[in-house]
Amino acid sequence: MMALAEKHFGLGRELNDALFVEVGMGIGASIFIDGKLYRGPGGSAGEFGHMTIDEDGPLCSCGNRGCLEAMASCAAIIHAVRSAIEQGVNSNVPEMVDGNLERIGVEVIVQAAKENDTLSFRVLHEAISRIGIMLADVINLLNPNCVVFAGPLFRHGDDFLLDQVKEVIRRRALEKSGNEAKLRVSSLGSETAALGAARLITQQVLEKLYYEKMALHSRA
Repeated sequence: MMALAEKHFGLGRELNDALFVEVGMGIGASIFIDGKLYRGPGGSAGEFGHMTIDEDGPLCSCGNRGCLEAMASCAAIIHAVRSAIEQGVNSNVPEMVDGNLERIGVEVIVQAAKENDTLSFRVLHEAISRIGIMLADVINLLNPNCVVFAGPLFRHGDDFLLDQVKEVIRRRALEKSGNEAKLRVSSLGSETAALGAARLITQQVLEKLYYEKMALHSRA
């Protein structure tokens, strides 16, 4: 739904052969081929977050180990920062949340990293590196002309994180494919999924009314 909203209300003109990647509490992606959303025969295409980046990594909610989602999602980033602080690692984050570690969110971590907090910067750098490594493989495979990032991580991180992804892509992807893939951050907000759902339902209702009207005319 988020990808459809981006197609119709956001960076739609660039979503021809493209990827839409959402990094929130989980990680997912949508694939556009010739301007059309590719769903796969079972409707589950785009499970970017469940590509394995470390076969001995942490257990993922899907049952596999070392999935990108388990190591680079907002949930994984928050967990890494909170765990490090609980173990005594020095950071400015506790002060930013008035000592309540339950209030740590990705927006706080990004802000702390921008203010040169070593822990926050290291955790974000590791997460972004993992996303970039997996994305470089997908870029080599699909040769998209655009990658659009959405979700809380890139909404708060904007160019600060996007520049890090670009650097990983530059080092990891094949030169031609890497250069052809423009990286963008969605300008749509947190209600993107609802917007896409509304667009899809409206389209289906209008199509249904149209075909019913055509059927009535044919019987007449």
